[in-house]
Amino acid sequence: MFLSRLGIFSVLFIVLLSCVKEEKQVLTASLIPYAHLSEQTNSKNTSSRSKKSKQDHTFNHLYTLTPLSSNVFPVIDNVALAGLNAQRTVLKYKSHQYNQRIGNLQINHSQLHETIDLLELWQHVLPIGIEKQFDAYQIWGNNRMGKVRFTGYFAPIIKASKEPTATFKYPIYATPLYCPSTMLTRQEIEAGAISDCAEILAYAASKVDIYYMQLQGSGYVEYPNGKTELLAYASSNGYRFNSIGSYLLENQATYDVANVSMDGIKGYLSRNPELIDSVLNVDPSYVFFRRSKEAPSGAGLVALTPEMSVAVDPKYIPLGSTLLAELPKIGRNGKVEGTEYKILLAQDVGGAIKGAGHIDIYFGAGKEAKSKAMHFNHYGRVWLLLPKQSTDVFQQFDPALTMLR
Repeated sequence: MFLSRLGIFSVLFIVLLSCVKEEKQVLTASLIPYAHLSEQTNSKNTSSRSKKSKQDHTFNHLYTLTPLSSNVFPVIDNVALAGLNAQRTVLKYKSHQYNQRIGNLQINHSQLHETIDLLELWQHVLPIGIEKQFDAYQIWGNNRMGKVRFTGYFAPIIKASKEPTATFKYPIYATPLYCPSTMLTRQEIEAGAISDCAEILAYAASKVDIYYMQLQGSGYVEYPNGKTELLAYASSNGYRFNSIGSYLLENQATYDVANVSMDGIKGYLSRNPELIDSVLNVDPSYVFFRRSKEAPSGAGLVALTPEMSVAVDPKYIPLGSTLLAELPKIGRNGKVEGTEYKILLAQDVGGAIKGAGHIDIYFGAGKEAKSKAMHFNHYGRVWLLLPKQSTDVFQQFDPALTMLR
C-alpha cells in the first residue's frame, strides 16, 4: 500500500514538474528581447533574435492587449514609490485632460490614478499574481511591429558667470516679459533681438554649451566660486526642433564630421569655431530658463526620477501614464548583459521625441548621468498599464502571500 501511494505521488510530481517546465518555456518564447542598436551580444542572444524575427508581426492598432506573466514585473521599491507619488501630481496638473482618445484607446485619469494605487499595493513584495490586476497594452512602436527606440537625456553642468567677462559672454535668457519672443528664430535671438527686454540669468563661455542645455531641457550652471544653480525649462520660442546632427550627416560634403554624438559635434565645432553659428542656426527652436531650487522637472512639473522618468510624445503616450518596458540591461563595463523589465513614468516631453517609437529616459545630472545617457541607444518593447475593469482587484490582493523575506 505504501509503495502504491508513493508511486501515485511520484507520478503527480512528474506531471506537475512538466507543467511548470512547459509554462516556463512558453513564457520564455513570448518574451524574447529585441536586438539593440550598438552592441553585439553572445551567440545565445543572437539565436534568440533569430527566433524572434520569425515571430514578428504587424500591429493593427496603436495599442494591443497582450497577456503578461508576473515574472516580468519588477519589485516596487522606495525609488519607484517616490516616482509613483510624483506621477499623481502630474495627473493633478493635467486634470483638464481627464478624458483622452489615444489611438484606439479611450483613457481617463481615474484609470491612470488606479494604476498607481495598484502598483503601490505591491510595494516591497514579490509581484506574484500582479498580472491579474492589469491590462497591458503593447504599443506598436516605430514600425508597427512593437519596436521602440530608447535614448537618454540628462541635466548638464556648464561653467558660467553672473556677470559678463571676456570668457563668459554668451547670455542665458529667461522668458522675455516685455517683448515678443515667439516666432523669433534662434538666429534672431542670438543677434540681439531680445537683449533689451529679457532678463539674463547667467553668462556661459560657449554657445554650444547653452544649446545642449536647451536640448536637455534644463541644467546646472557652475559659478567660479564653485556654487551651482539649477536653470529649469521655462518656455520656448515656438519653433519645432530641427536636429543639427541630422543636418551634418546630410551635408557631409560640406561638414567632415565622423561622429554626430553630442561630444563629437562639440569637438568638431571647437576645432571649427567659425561654423558654430551656421550649424546651430539650423535649429530655429530656442529654450528660455528660470531659476529653480528644486530637482530638474519636466513637462509634468514634477521632479524627475533618474532612470524612471521618461519623455514621450503625448499624442501617442499620455503624460501621467505608467509603462512597463523591456530594456537592455547595461553592465558596469557598458556592455549589454541581457534584458530587464522596468516601470517607467511618462512625465516629460521633448522636441526630438516624436511618434510612438521613441522614448527618452532621464538619467540624472552630472558626468556619470551624461555618460549613461549619451551611450544609451537601444530598442525594446513597451506596455501601457491600465487596471482591469472586470474584477475587484483590491479584494484579490493579499500581500502576506508574497512578502519578501
